Amino acid sequence: MRALAVAAFLLVAAPARAEGIVVIGDTTSTSATSTPEGAIVRTRRPALHVEVGALLQVLVGGEPDGETGFRLARTRVIADAELERVLHLALHLELELNPRSELVDAPLADAWLGFDAASRALADVGRLRVGQMKVPFGGELAQSAEELLFVTRADGSRCLGPGAQLHGDGATLTMRESTGRDLGLRYDLDLGLGPLRLEAGAGLFGGAGPNRVGPTSPLYAARIALARGRFGDRGHLHILVAVSWSYAANSPVRDSCRFPDSPASTMADVHRVGADVRLRWRWLTLAAEGVAATLASGGIDAHALSGVVAIDVLPEFFELAARLEDYEDDHLALAGGPLAEHFLALTAGASLRYYGDRFRLQFNYTRRISRVAGIPDSDGSLVSFLMAL
Repeated sequence: MRALAVAAFLLVAAPARAEGIVVIGDTTSTSATSTPEGAIVRTRRPALHVEVGALLQVLVGGEPDGETGFRLARTRVIADAELERVLHLALHLELELNPRSELVDAPLADAWLGFDAASRALADVGRLRVGQMKVPFGGELAQSAEELLFVTRADGSRCLGPGAQLHGDGATLTMRESTGRDLGLRYDLDLGLGPLRLEAGAGLFGGAGPNRVGPTSPLYAARIALARGRFGDRGHLHILVAVSWSYAANSPVRDSCRFPDSPASTMADVHRVGADVRLRWRWLTLAAEGVAATLASGGIDAHALSGVVAIDVLPEFFELAARLEDYEDDHLALAGGPLAEHFLALTAGASLRYYGDRFRLQFNYTRRISRVAGIPDSDGSLVSFLMAL
């Protein structure tokens, strides 16, 4: 009944949201004062813009080695507020309403305050954000649910990226898949270089993922990208090349990528590096991403490489996509443990979109082909309905 109530609320709110920004307050507020000579002077006050929305994603089916059935992956209310003062203040709040969410614990998904590093009247030297937000690492982890070509991210991003939700402590510590979120401070700079654009981000985070403080050490992360065009503008060529890096001391490491809530029996100093390339032009999208994680013991203990091709069969309505990924993790085997993971994952997907990316129906089929003796192959299919209002 709760899911039906949430869905009903979102459908009622859809017409207002679909028209664009919902503004609360007086955006053209003015005040009048009198001078000694009797003249009336009107001054324009900075406008407060507030946008309220919601995100609902329903999943049916299951992933390889995962649970099957009906579940709510995302049930969120989103609010953005901007105040056009000297430093252009911005507040972003994203609440997760589902107490059984598979990604982040309720009630907070994101909550941050952003502001210009200096007055734009002097120079645009970037923006600062503080709170719970995305870590600047990876391509897929930086994308929102509406931007993803598949129902789920690639295993390399989900299992090797920073910002996973932790549960328990000590011997009972477990990790969900990474969503790239953590508590901390982040700096972003966006510079135009002729037809190109330089996007840079760096931050200092708690290292324990979302909605949690300690017992880990700080996480340092940085990402730099060179881009042409915008990903959402299908009418123009978009190219992006990026590299990422992160480091965390005394960080938990998951035991397995094959299961959604994996034990984390290893604590180690973890270096991560990543690279991603993306091209979109009209009906064609190509992407590739690699992630590698190294423990303090030395050597590349885990890595993943994925490639994606997607074709807009009916522009803005029907899209077909395929992804091939090679995933290998040997950190437990190198430490004398029993487990080494190595598999190929092939995912085929189809998407129906309506009203831009606000309504999307997706189907994904994934086949994992094990490269380790004694571990069987597995497969799974997922159907997703997503509303972004």
